Amino acid sequence: MNIDMHVHTSYGSSDSNLSLDELHNRSKIINIDAVCLTEHGGPWSEQSINQAQQRMDNLKLLNAMEIETEVGHITAFGFTQYISGMRNPESLRQIADKEDAFIVLAHPFRNFTQKPPYNNNNLLFKDYKIKPETIEDIAKHPIFELVDAIEVLNGGTVLRENLWAWDIAEYLGKPMIGGSDAHSFNGVGRYMTVFEDEIVSVESLLYSLRNGSYYPAQLDDNNKVIPFRR
Repeated sequence: MNIDMHVHTSYGSSDSNLSLDELHNRSKIINIDAVCLTEHGGPWSEQSINQAQQRMDNLKLLNAMEIETEVGHITAFGFTQYISGMRNPESLRQIADKEDAFIVLAHPFRNFTQKPPYNNNNLLFKDYKIKPETIEDIAKHPIFELVDAIEVLNGGTVLRENLWAWDIAEYLGKPMIGGSDAHSFNGVGRYMTVFEDEIVSVESLLYSLRNGSYYPAQLDDNNKVIPFRR
């Protein structure tokens, strides 16, 4: 099952111009089965997502959110609302455990490989006077112990920075997630995650994220979904 794990719509994210109709139409072109609505403004209401689902034919909408923490962005699955304290990663971990949610470190190395001063825009190491340069040193960052998985393919991040995420996830043995981070029509599905299980709800997504088999994937030039190869 092909799922874009990181999508923003104009309904729930002020920086997105992707409408529901465009999302629906794009899904037909690229053959994705579901999308996770990781809105900046928090999860959709149950009523709103149920109404939207009625317009989607076979495309499954899965409620999620993207949280801006003190050390970077985290996509979260299993929450129904924003909860006070989520900006702090340690607090977010505790809240996720209490709510039985699954949290993923999103695009951790965005701007990491840029030349100074632009590399200061990397949120993960913004407070470091000297940026770590090896996988071993980078892996010591405490955030990696707090998240359940790492987004290794992000459509808004350049390839070399995605590969840093891939290498860290591989080094730490963390599950790997792919998502487009789409804010517009053409971005949807650039990267995704392929699940062996059938996902019909947030609950079944959570089960598969913890227990199932899945891998990050991409679209080829013919809009065919293929596994990403390092």
